[in-house]
Amino acid sequence: MKIITFILLLSALLVTAVDAQNYEGKRWTSEVIWKSKTFSEEANFSKDTFDVWVILQFPQFHLRADFSNAVFKSSATLMEGEFHVHADFSGVQFESSSSFRQTIFHSTASFSKAVFKYAPDFMQTEFYNNLDFSGARFLSGAKFIHTNFHSPTNFKAAQFVSASFVEAEFHFPVDFSTAKFTALTDFADADFKSDVDFSNTTFGVTASFAGAQFDSTVKFNNILLPDTLYMEDMKIKHELDLTHAKLKDAKHGKCKIFLVGADINKLKINEELFELYFPSSISSEQKTSVYDALLKRYKELGYTASFKKLEAEYNDFLSKNK
Repeated sequence: MKIITFILLLSALLVTAVDAQNYEGKRWTSEVIWKSKTFSEEANFSKDTFDVWVILQFPQFHLRADFSNAVFKSSATLMEGEFHVHADFSGVQFESSSSFRQTIFHSTASFSKAVFKYAPDFMQTEFYNNLDFSGARFLSGAKFIHTNFHSPTNFKAAQFVSASFVEAEFHFPVDFSTAKFTALTDFADADFKSDVDFSNTTFGVTASFAGAQFDSTVKFNNILLPDTLYMEDMKIKHELDLTHAKLKDAKHGKCKIFLVGADINKLKINEELFELYFPSSISSEQKTSVYDALLKRYKELGYTASFKKLEAEYNDFLSKNK
């Protein structure tokens, strides 16, 4: 009997087309399991509270989807769907896991001031219009791996414990100014095809731009440096100035920077803020290449003090590796 009841309930939920739905302020106490559901008119879930699982797989929203200020107390899955008009998730609280994996946002989308208690999954998601994550808080982590940003993107003042943008592609300007990263920030192999702004951003323990490519201007004005900065194999088209960055405090010391394979001839750093870092796997030849390139760069920039400090370090290295 219980099995029959469950099947009837599931059949009722698996509806394929829905007209205008106004659920504003509703409290959901039974699992929401909707597969291949089409919302042909506006869907309003604003200020709703979902006490249970929400699974919307392959959803189609053809008019505005409003989830603003909703609360998801359990797992929320809205994956492999399409939002054809504005999607509003501003002020939403995700108190458990959430996934938007492989979802396509054709129009504008807002997650402004949203709170993610656990790392949301935006892997392979496509954003095609203005995207707003300003003031969002990621209290555990954030997965934007292989994500494509085809429009201007705003992460201004967002807060991350950790974040992975590995192999993400930013086709239009992106703003991370005043954002805060507490632990790991990973932009390895990310592709920035337009301007990017990290001004006044705080980086935590580790930040990686290994293999990242910057095709336009990059601003790192007044950033708070991480303990370790990975820039190996990073490619930049225009000069990247890190001389206006700041150290955390005397206790942390200088920022350790890994530069093997990077475009050192387009970097502006100095010995007051940075010290070269080489993992144990790096060969003497690779180290020599970095020393030579950075000494040449210091000489070009007229950084006499930095040149002398690095030259002394290089000579010490050579004497120990005869």
